[in-house]
Amino acid sequence: MKKKKKGILASLRRRLTNKSAQLGTPGTISNIAARRQGTVSKTSAGNSGTLANWNPRRLTTSTEARERESIVLRAMDLEANDPHVSGLVESMNLSTVGVGYTPQSRMNADILPLKKKKIRKIQRQAEWNFSIWSKEADIQGKKHFNDILLLADRSMLVRGEYLILPRMIKRPGRTFSLALQVIDPLRLKTPSDLMKNENIVDGIEIDDNGMPLYYWIQKGKNRHKLTSKNFVRIKAFAGHRPQVLHGFIQKDPDQYRGYVFFSPAMKFFRDLSDHLDAELVSNIVTSAAALFISSPDPTAAAIAAAGGEGKWTDSLLEEKYQNVVPGQILYGALGQKPEVLEHNRPGDNFEPFVDVILRAASSCAGIPYEVAAKRYGDMSYSSARAALLDAWRVFNHRQNFEARHLCQPCWDMVMEESFLLGMLDINDFYQYRPAVCRATWTPQKKGMLEPVKEMQSNILGLKYNILNHSQIHAENGGDWEADMEQSAKEKKFRKKKKLKYPETGNGQPKGASKENAK
Repeated sequence: MKKKKKGILASLRRRLTNKSAQLGTPGTISNIAARRQGTVSKTSAGNSGTLANWNPRRLTTSTEARERESIVLRAMDLEANDPHVSGLVESMNLSTVGVGYTPQSRMNADILPLKKKKIRKIQRQAEWNFSIWSKEADIQGKKHFNDILLLADRSMLVRGEYLILPRMIKRPGRTFSLALQVIDPLRLKTPSDLMKNENIVDGIEIDDNGMPLYYWIQKGKNRHKLTSKNFVRIKAFAGHRPQVLHGFIQKDPDQYRGYVFFSPAMKFFRDLSDHLDAELVSNIVTSAAALFISSPDPTAAAIAAAGGEGKWTDSLLEEKYQNVVPGQILYGALGQKPEVLEHNRPGDNFEPFVDVILRAASSCAGIPYEVAAKRYGDMSYSSARAALLDAWRVFNHRQNFEARHLCQPCWDMVMEESFLLGMLDINDFYQYRPAVCRATWTPQKKGMLEPVKEMQSNILGLKYNILNHSQIHAENGGDWEADMEQSAKEKKFRKKKKLKYPETGNGQPKGASKENAK
């Protein structure tokens, strides 16, 4: 029976391989004719009226790489110099990662031929080993693993992707050899002498199925037109271990590099920055309120402008004032009449205009305008809650992405090295590697709008087995076993000292409102 199943599986693989070969590699057009009847013409495909000059085009691989790099450089400039972009990136970065993610080992007890007590012991060993490695995760010896997560998420926000190399190093004082090297994604590019190689897409060498095989990483920065001699060709995988951790949110089937999330609104941010700068300069000039004096005696005016020393030159009568400082007194020539600058700037439409621009930009980022601009003053409780929940869906999506593509691969490599170092009490690690390395990642807890109601929600979740203690404690940055041991010590101490919690008849602390008690 087993041989028959293997034969059927081999036959199925051959058929699927032949079919996929007919479809070709990504970017090519299939020769299979579409057996479908034609449909009606659509207005969006017309070439008349307002659509006459709308002719989008697809970019070549090299052109797309240059365009993407230009977008990244502009995004870096905006993040460094534009307060709105900087605030948006900082807010999303801290809301997504913040203090980091808390890992919890979740070994599959149904697969492992071990008793539950032994599995729990191995889980505690795994979590302890990862906590040791987290402190020495950075190859530079500066950053905690959570700091690397914060840096990787920021790189995704500003550069559209992150690039991290897992390396094995020997250094005195280290427990583990695994260390992470964070690389600027701009160093990932195609060498100038390999531009015609169709298997290299923007620095990534792929196979016929589109799977990355090698990454071409530039050795130094600030260099152009470098040949392959100035690059390091790094293999994507060495067996089951990743050699390169390259992550980005993919939105196109043939996409191999990441794009900045606010690139559609980049022009809006730039124009708004220029507009605010022009308004600020205009207000500085008009608020100077300099005094302009016109005299019927040009000789006296010129002598006064020269400091009253009687020195006379014709150029004094033709002097032009280009700069205005607060409190300045300017003497004009005969016949000159000053035009007083109006002080009614910015206009009445200034704030609505800025709001429209920021709403479009925040919509591009996928988060509500009030959260992006941090304008909660005019919002009701229900509106603020709805806005925060909407924004949290975006943050939660990014958290899950980073947990799958960055945190879990690091956990797998740490568990493997722990087994090889004898720090994980298990046999047949490679046979049961997926079951042993299974883990969950709990991000930081979102902010509480009404702490009492959310605490009551947690209590109800525990009561009806919707939540468990490990989830609640991990969201607050703690370990449920350590927290419960501490609670038991405190309870024993309070009992010894005959201390009681101040409670009312309904179980609420004294001073709690009736509304919260409901």
